[in-house]
Amino acid sequence: MMRKSVLVTTVVAALAVGLGGTLAQDATVPTPDMVALTPTGDALTARRELMDAIGTNNDVLHEMLDGYLEWDGVEFKARLEAMGAMMTAFPNLYRAKPNPWTPEAEAADPAGASLALPTVWEDWETFNAMAKQASETMFKASLEKRANALPIVEDLEAQCESCHAQFRTPLELNPLEQYVGPLGTPAKP
Repeated sequence: MMRKSVLVTTVVAALAVGLGGTLAQDATVPTPDMVALTPTGDALTARRELMDAIGTNNDVLHEMLDGYLEWDGVEFKARLEAMGAMMTAFPNLYRAKPNPWTPEAEAADPAGASLALPTVWEDWETFNAMAKQASETMFKASLEKRANALPIVEDLEAQCESCHAQFRTPLELNPLEQYVGPLGTPAKP
């Protein structure tokens, strides 16, 4: 619970001091309204936490839509509305000074390295527009009944994948079998 309140506090503080409404043409030269009191590392952590929360909520939505979890229309709507609010805040956690992913940063601190590619700062308008579109899609899906929500949530999934392909370093996820072996048998050393 403490971690979530720190995240909310960081997001609210970031928005309150104006972490970034719009970027100037040259994103390497921040203007005074783009500089926040939040350290770069804290903003980066908040971005990762916020995106993780969006992903976790998205997983629950799919579990409901696929019938693995009991359908709860109120919870479905609330999760989508929360995701939309998070997605609206997300671009505001990017600092004016770029801090894109690098192999060196990943090697030095895998959990604290930015996943952002330089294209976030090079094409800020597209990045910001894609986040806004995803937020709007989340809100639109929150207004739908279960039968009509599935295609919208699938469209949202495509929007997320498109944004990640353009603006996030590819994640190499290791299958669980690599660690525990198939069906829980010990993994090979």
